[in-house]
Amino acid sequence: MRQFLRMVLLLVAMSSLLFAETTAQTEKPEKSEKESRITPDELAKKNKKTKTLVDTLSVKGGYSFGFTTRTDDKGGVANVNDPEHHGAAISARLVFNAGKQPFLKPYIDFTTFIRTDRVIYLPSIGIRHDFGNKKIEPYISLGVGLSIMDRSEAPVSGAAALDDKTYSANLTIETGIDFYLAHNFALSLSARYDIYNLGTTIGGYYQLTTIEDRSSISAFAGIVIRFGKDHTKKDDDDDGIFNNTDYCINTPPNAPVDDFGCAKDDDFDGVINLTDSCPSTIPGAPVDEKGCALDSDNDGVIDLYDRCPETLKGTPVTECGCYPSLFTFSLNYEFNKYKIEDLLNNPTFSVVEFLKKNKNYNIRITGHVDDVGSIENNKIVAKRRATSAAQFLIDNQIEASRIETQHTASAKSASEIEQKEITNSETEPQPEKKAETEDAKTEKIEEVRSQERSIFIELFRTDKKMVK
Repeated sequence: MRQFLRMVLLLVAMSSLLFAETTAQTEKPEKSEKESRITPDELAKKNKKTKTLVDTLSVKGGYSFGFTTRTDDKGGVANVNDPEHHGAAISARLVFNAGKQPFLKPYIDFTTFIRTDRVIYLPSIGIRHDFGNKKIEPYISLGVGLSIMDRSEAPVSGAAALDDKTYSANLTIETGIDFYLAHNFALSLSARYDIYNLGTTIGGYYQLTTIEDRSSISAFAGIVIRFGKDHTKKDDDDDGIFNNTDYCINTPPNAPVDDFGCAKDDDFDGVINLTDSCPSTIPGAPVDEKGCALDSDNDGVIDLYDRCPETLKGTPVTECGCYPSLFTFSLNYEFNKYKIEDLLNNPTFSVVEFLKKNKNYNIRITGHVDDVGSIENNKIVAKRRATSAAQFLIDNQIEASRIETQHTASAKSASEIEQKEITNSETEPQPEKKAETEDAKTEKIEEVRSQERSIFIELFRTDKKMVK
């Protein structure tokens, strides 16, 4: 016990000297006006003047259970006491700041297992890995060292110890959690497993008894003191990651961050989760400032998959964002009108602009009329509608060789429209409703007629090549 207390006092003295030398040079790290990711080299340089050699000193006490075996040869030596399995455990550890990786730190440790019949001393060195650097800090460590056994009482009186193995190599695995209650003070809980090979062989007249210490498992609780001005758990951007391990030194407020203090970007599109309106963007897709995949021509196909990224607004496109080989639409006229400027409903896109930009497309224009008026007059109106539209295109520098025209005077009469409605109601199940008024019938007939007073536009490719 005295040896252990001497070791703890020595560790405290060393820590105090190192603390006094390094804190005199500490400076506050600079803050950036906007979040910026820095490299491990830059982080090490930033913390160079503010980092102490000693990171933490921990002192703990707890319980240890030893795994021992006893072997008796030829009946064994009489009156040999069984080894004690249970006992107290005391540990002191210094963790150092070293290297460019702030989460991987070397340490020196001195632990003692105290049992009624023996004491085991375990000085060791190793590496500790911290999982982040937050107020609740889990860690794991791996160390190697020496195990030294000191018997406080002999296993049996009157028998010689033929082989008393009082020291061996030691392997230590430990995991724990540090709970920081203040900037530089924490409570710590940990568990460790030690593997060693200690033992004693006792001989009688013809008998042998062998007692072996193979390993032990221990549970500890204690305190942790952290040194250094920059290691006082300061967190300038309030992201839960302290300055000395924060790779992004001014994260936006309320942004979820990773273990390195950088704002999370789950879909890796360059827009952090906090402001990402589309958090599941397809990998590799260019995005806008809101984190949504770009669709530069607004055709419904994102730029990543769009093989024709400059299609005109309102035109139909295929799955790859290109024009189909054939698409159609209608332009409606008032009754008995045929001039292109008399159109009531303008197209959703400019036919002229489309034909100028797409020389591999031609146009077919079909003039239509309704059932009002004589057949002869309707034929004339239908033809004029088609030729008027064609002339409009020619006047706008569209080659006449790319324009086809045709017309038709066939249209459903009012009685045919009404008869079709009656037939549909007889053959298809219809919800119960009141009988249509004459005004409703007239309105429906006029709607059909309006659709038939039109020119029908077909835009089609003249080459065989088609983008799929």
